[in-house]
Amino acid sequence: MTLITTQCVVPHSVHCVRHGVKTVQEYPQFLPGCDSVRLMDQGQYFLVADTSVSGFVFRTRMHWSETDGDVFFHNTFVSGVWHMVPCTPEELFASDGGGGSQNGCTHHTHIRLRITIAPGLFTPILRTILAAALPSLQRAFQKRLDDRCNPF
Repeated sequence: MTLITTQCVVPHSVHCVRHGVKTVQEYPQFLPGCDSVRLMDQGQYFLVADTSVSGFVFRTRMHWSETDGDVFFHNTFVSGVWHMVPCTPEELFASDGGGGSQNGCTHHTHIRLRITIAPGLFTPILRTILAAALPSLQRAFQKRLDDRCNPF
């Protein structure tokens, strides 16, 4: 199995970040290549959605608990976890170089996204596509959080 990871610190609360991750029906508004999302089922701690990316449709399942900041997802080709935790002052100091809050915000979240590609014929192609696309997807997601979570 192929593992791809990315991480960042954002000036938003864990609650705001989790809400952004779980609001999959908004993905086409800001994620490059995401054409549409059709919510198929949803409960308090899960959702199932059909997602169209560049014309290819796949069913993704997400689940989470209220006790931690993890949101798990899987479909035929990939599985993964969004791991979100509040930052410590030391992490903030390391990430912004000054130890202060960013944009006057005192809530920061450390996000780590881990994606595992299922073994199979498409593994090399998916590894190449995801590795190339992940930086732009991360920037788009961070911008969406900035737009949604900042009151200004």
